[in-house]
Amino acid sequence: MPTTRQNSIQPNRRRHPLSKFFDVLLLVALLINITILVNFIGADWRIYFHYNYFKRSTQPIIAPIDASQLTLPFEDTFGAPREQGRVHQGIDMFCRLNTPIKNAQAGVIVRKGNNTLGGNALWILGDDNRLFYYAHLNGYAGFSAGDHVGQGEIIGFAGNSGNAITTPVHVHFEIMEIERLFPLKKKNINPFHELTGLSHGKSHGLI
Repeated sequence: MPTTRQNSIQPNRRRHPLSKFFDVLLLVALLINITILVNFIGADWRIYFHYNYFKRSTQPIIAPIDASQLTLPFEDTFGAPREQGRVHQGIDMFCRLNTPIKNAQAGVIVRKGNNTLGGNALWILGDDNRLFYYAHLNGYAGFSAGDHVGQGEIIGFAGNSGNAITTPVHVHFEIMEIERLFPLKKKNINPFHELTGLSHGKSHGLI
């Protein structure tokens, strides 16, 4: 007796009317989370990527400008009052236009660009996990964001860009310690003593 072959094709099951709505809701939630993550990391993603999580350098810094190139006495102006209620977050090294600026600490350029106060500026995450900020540059050397720069390499040239347009040519130099990574929290410290050697008992370039 011949057997009857049963049809194994199952009828199409209709999706719940709300299933498309929940698909869209899931997609929207995913996009919101991605947006929050991007805004959270922002332009500082290179800091998270290049941060030395396991071993940081203990190499002392060197002066971005040699003492012999200074055109005005090197003074401690960290914390000095500035316009609009600001305070000076670094120190200034006055020199001639286009004096080469040396990288104080080996590290990665995490940001390169122009801002209202600093003009042409560079942010470098040092191998010691500190941020080094150079401002009022007249121009840059041949490096891009993401490049690793050795200590003592020329990274730019002194100028008076930004809000320093009415002042003598100088390099504004800041050191920032990273107090917390997530979310990123930085604290400016006074570079003067490191540059004069008072905190280490020896000169690092400025005397």
